Amino acid sequence: KRSWTPWTPKHSATLSLVAKLLSQGEQVVIGSPFTHFNETIHRFLVEAGVPSLLLDGQTSPAKRGLLVNQFKNKVTPVIVAGVKAMGEGYSLECCSHLILPSPSWAYDENDQFIDRVWRLNSKKPVTIYPIITECTIDELMHSSYADKKDSAQLALDAKVLPDQVEDINPEILLAD
Repeated sequence: KRSWTPWTPKHSATLSLVAKLLSQGEQVVIGSPFTHFNETIHRFLVEAGVPSLLLDGQTSPAKRGLLVNQFKNKVTPVIVAGVKAMGEGYSLECCSHLILPSPSWAYDENDQFIDRVWRLNSKKPVTIYPIITECTIDELMHSSYADKKDSAQLALDAKVLPDQVEDINPEILLAD
């Protein structure tokens, strides 16, 4: 059986969150490893008249760089991004809202993607919105991701670090 609507709970949650954040004058990055999901979300945004950019593996790196500058200059309020395509080499410090409707199975890809928005020079605190559908594989992936994070910290630091991260004052950092 197929649903009578093309919308899934993830589409609804993502688009509702985008509408709320845009109404507050915020910019938003949406990142998923799934091409079809990204294309569908982008199509829904375009149909609703919301200026957005689709930056995935089908967009050349040079063009992605130009379009990222358009986003940074606040010409476009929403980026829909492929996690792999936008996971390295880009800085989106101008944005403080990242929606993750679907994580990648690869722990490092998720962290790299999050780090595109969560920068030392971020202008405001960054909020990450993972969309986790109850009673689905999302819950297992979220738990697995947390376990992988703990394992990586144990391997690198010989201890599990707390999730709470204090803001760093760049002036103090540079003085030290």
